[in-house]
Amino acid sequence: MRKITSCVVLAIASALLSPKDVAAQRVDNRAIHAASASFRASVVEFEKLVKSVRGIERREERIVDRFEESTKRVQLYARNPRQTQRLKTEYETMLGLQSQAEIAIFEVYTPNRDLLYAWQHVLWCQALMEQEFAFHFEDPRRGNRVRRRVPQ
Repeated sequence: MRKITSCVVLAIASALLSPKDVAAQRVDNRAIHAASASFRASVVEFEKLVKSVRGIERREERIVDRFEESTKRVQLYARNPRQTQRLKTEYETMLGLQSQAEIAIFEVYTPNRDLLYAWQHVLWCQALMEQEFAFHFEDPRRGNRVRRRVPQ
């Protein structure tokens, strides 16, 4: 009787968890990870420029460094689809550090053309990442697919 029960349970479980269903339920986070990697790369370039410009004090460099470290954690959490809540939390923390970095560099020092261009690139990559966030949280299984719109 035990063998029959275990066989029935195994058959039901395998029918419920067929590979097709598992693949359909899998979260595709490649786009959000790529966007976060691009964002982090732009922040790293900005940090390099901040360190290369003469006259910026070490205190402001450390603020930008903390901002860059936060983007590293955002990229790490974007890689794992099961850490969505941690990704949101770390992203909110990163936004605070980003505003601190912006204030520390652009409200204290006179404008530097290279820094301004690099910062604009940071903001552009951030906008792309936020767009991917919106897509990801709307439908995490979307991935690199589109759906046909229903005519109204």
